[in-house]
Amino acid sequence: MSVLAELRRRAGLTTEELARRAGVSYHVVAAHQRRGYRYGWRGDNLFRVAKVLAEALGMEEGEVARLLMGEKPA
Repeated sequence: MSVLAELRRRAGLTTEELARRAGVSYHVVAAHQRRGYRYGWRGDNLFRVAKVLAEALGMEEGEVARLLMGEKPA
């Protein structure tokens, strides 16, 4: 299970609910859960997606980098 999928599950959200909260499509969340940062996003776009997903999960801003690299937050 990817870090994002685990965090989403811990938050009690479905993929659809997380996408809605983050303001992104279901497909963005699903792809990020399957392949994470390797999905092909680069630079600002990658950071933006990770940031909105982290915010939707109630994560601290400093935890965004961990989500980007697929590390579990503390």
